[in-house]
Amino acid sequence: MKSRKTSALTSPFDAQRIEEIRKGAELIVSNWDKIKSEKDFETFKEGIRPWRNKVRGEYQALMRGLTNAATDSDKVKNVDRTLDSWRKKAKPFFDVTQNVDPYPSVWDSWDKSRATWRDKLQAAIDGLSGVAKWLKSLAKKGIVVELADTTPRNMELSGFPAQLVGFDPKDEEHVEALKKLKRGLKVFEDKTSKAMPAMVEKMVPIQAYFDEKSPLGSAGRLGDGTIKIWPLNIGKVDTFVHTIVHELAHHWGLELLSQKARGRWVELTKEDVKDLDLREVLKSWPENQPMHEWEQKIKKDDPALYLQLQSIFYEHVKVPQELKDNWTRESIEKYLEGGGDPKISVPATPTTPYGATNPNEGFAEALALLIAYGPRAVDPTIRGWLEQVLPGELKTALIRSLVKIAEELIDRP
Repeated sequence: MKSRKTSALTSPFDAQRIEEIRKGAELIVSNWDKIKSEKDFETFKEGIRPWRNKVRGEYQALMRGLTNAATDSDKVKNVDRTLDSWRKKAKPFFDVTQNVDPYPSVWDSWDKSRATWRDKLQAAIDGLSGVAKWLKSLAKKGIVVELADTTPRNMELSGFPAQLVGFDPKDEEHVEALKKLKRGLKVFEDKTSKAMPAMVEKMVPIQAYFDEKSPLGSAGRLGDGTIKIWPLNIGKVDTFVHTIVHELAHHWGLELLSQKARGRWVELTKEDVKDLDLREVLKSWPENQPMHEWEQKIKKDDPALYLQLQSIFYEHVKVPQELKDNWTRESIEKYLEGGGDPKISVPATPTTPYGATNPNEGFAEALALLIAYGPRAVDPTIRGWLEQVLPGELKTALIRSLVKIAEELIDRP
């Protein structure tokens, strides 16, 4: 095996280290049922943070170590294919780093879904044994995976303080991804400064991970008071801005909005429902037309209805589970023939399908659409809600007021 002896490589990452991580995660799971109050919940989150951050750093280092091992080993014939396979085998490790983080991060929501998230974390923990066996099999083949140095580089990106984790200035992909990140942050600053200056002024620190693409598919995520960005996931600039604003909106919703404002948003969201008649849905859906073709037609002819139909798969929209599990023309007909209620409640003024998940996601999506794509991308009703809970923060509200005054002056004799 060819060897790259550089200071960037440290100790081997082996099955013993995986076992230590498994024990730490098991200890965390064992404490979940002891959390009885919001105070316990906040203490728990703070307590696991050092362990979680260390393990996440090791996961990033492992990803770079895998790349080095595949590149350096003469036993690897196809590097890209081998790395794809290795990353899949290491996925339980990633799942542990994600699912150990209490989510949803709001006490009431987490308390209701703690069993589901405990099961997800336990499944990831159980999968670690497979990761350990796989690392042993690599060692037997003479392929040693070493932890790469992922010491963060501190720098400014488009005026924002940032840490670059796993960045290799000799890696062309990393260099190109860094350029995309800088461009994206510049557009974010320009758009946000015009629509909501306070969001720029109260921007949270940035951590950019260059070791791999996020398996979650997103370019960004909020966590521990920082915005975590995966530059290798950045696609269209507007989409990137949408993602960053969405995550920062969670920070505003959880940390900066008053309890009264948060409560008002929840009220507005839950009051904004309408009945959708499934019989009318069937009338608009030709019998022999494939679902995807029908949905595309609805998307063009009636965007609000399209969003309402897409939103039924999320928790905030109460739809019979049998329809959520099998949304077809035939299943709707069967449901109605069996005496099912033809009317289901859907958002009257939806933002995006994901915005229907819960009020928190609705707030994040509304603000993200407003800043990334402009006021016209958000229904006037929802813009009004944002102005209620963010009084004086949105410049779009000021602009509309000036336009209204100008129109009144023009109309005067």
